Amino acid sequence: MATARQAQGAPPLRAEIRGREAVAEAFAGHGAAALAALIDGNPGAGWAPEGRARAALVMRWREGRMVEIEIVADPRRLQALQIVL
Repeated sequence: MATARQAQGAPPLRAEIRGREAVAEAFAGHGAAALAALIDGNPGAGWAPEGRARAALVMRWREGRMVEIEIVADPRRLQALQIVL
């Protein structure tokens, strides 16, 4: 059964995905719904159907390379983030 986020276009994801090929495969074809964003002043992405932030892709960088993406969808955690779409 699809979740509410999936019904609005979010891809189904496992709790943890490792490796660039696996991450690329999980997000393939789903990038159109994401918007470039600054999250707490850092590059990231947001998912905001109807203009309301529903998820933030918090990206962590090391030596110019993205090393982690955390998807934050919990409303309380989202509210605590400064998200600029």
